[in-house]
Amino acid sequence: MTLRLKIISGIIAFVLLTIVLIVVTNIYLNDSRQIKEIDDRELAVKVLNGCGVPGLARDYESYLKEKFGVYENTFFKFSEPSNTRKYIYNKSIIVVSQEIDRTVSPNNLELLIERTGIESWTYAIDKVELPDYQFLIIIGRDFQNIMK
Repeated sequence: MTLRLKIISGIIAFVLLTIVLIVVTNIYLNDSRQIKEIDDRELAVKVLNGCGVPGLARDYESYLKEKFGVYENTFFKFSEPSNTRKYIYNKSIIVVSQEIDRTVSPNNLELLIERTGIESWTYAIDKVELPDYQFLIIIGRDFQNIMK
């Protein structure tokens, strides 16, 4: 190989490596921005008392507001807390009340699980009327474990 050919192939290799680094850096930065956008978005949540302890739904909302800051972005936008029809819940659970658009908000459920510590979740069966919240948190008798 001539010296000229070695220099040209070295320049081509350098240019290709530079292009790959630029593409990888842009992908990483875009992913970081997308995660930040999801973190800054409020989630519409309704809390229900599922075990009959008086005022538990409101207390849990207060706990989350205190934990994530009242005056800063709390991450949660709450609907009025209330009770379930029957107090039959031993374990707390997250109910996904609206279909999650994985292209727009892929990590909302995962973030809610992480922030609340409630790992059990299910989809709502009744879709007759779309509620004004995305998620329903039913607080069960294990509330002391999730309010640490």
